[in-house]
Amino acid sequence: LLPIPGRLKLARTGTPVCDDFLAPVNTNNEGPVRKWKHLIAVDDDTLFVIDSGGKMSKLQYRTGEKTFFQTVSSTDFPQPIDVAPTLHKGRLITADAAGMMHVLDVTAGETRAEVALGGPASKPLWVAEPLLLAEVARQKLIAFDAAQPKLPLWTYNLEGVGLVGSPLLFGNVLIAVQQSGDVLRIDAKTGQVEKKHALGQIATHGPMRLGNLLVVLTADGSLQHIESLVPEMAVAAKPEPTKPAAAEKPAEEKPAKEDKQADTADKPKADL
Repeated sequence: LLPIPGRLKLARTGTPVCDDFLAPVNTNNEGPVRKWKHLIAVDDDTLFVIDSGGKMSKLQYRTGEKTFFQTVSSTDFPQPIDVAPTLHKGRLITADAAGMMHVLDVTAGETRAEVALGGPASKPLWVAEPLLLAEVARQKLIAFDAAQPKLPLWTYNLEGVGLVGSPLLFGNVLIAVQQSGDVLRIDAKTGQVEKKHALGQIATHGPMRLGNLLVVLTADGSLQHIESLVPEMAVAAKPEPTKPAAAEKPAEEKPAKEDKQADTADKPKADL
């Protein structure tokens, strides 16, 4: 589904041809005032679309005599939704420019929670069950209960250095990477930083799990290993000691076979 000025266009081959969804946006002589910001697919036939003015519409793909997108419901947020919403277990979680987090039931279309973050979200919200994490204005990392995100569980001061990538949860250990190259090992229950590991250069993405390895991509294009921050991963990633190769036994010399023909030739022939 392509978001183009003033309409949504379904790009497909074959039939049936789907009618364009015309955007109900304000226009002026220079074209549409509002622009598409986010498209979030719920399932094969349903999606949410949000424009730059904060209007969110729930659309369904309909077939019959005509094929088109039908508006099921719409919501006007008081502020624009600047960061991409997060879809998790039938709930759409958004954070607007005024720092308000909204949790919407995608089936019923009802708001389940509204939480003031204290500032605009500087990244899309992350779900690392059982936690819902929000980075606010690059100043703090706030953790909520993902099942009932109403009151913060804890807050960590980022001191103006935002995160890269998505934080990962390993049991009770949360691993998050700041752009400065500091890797944080956080107690997921209390928010206390148990260990801070400095990579010595800017981090561009991470943490990333690759099998039994945990790595961070840095500005020079290298992968920095950080398995040591997660004990169970450090054990799994530790190579097994190689056993010395067994010494090969010298091959036993087999007695040479007697040449029967030579032996026969040496014997005197019996007289007939």
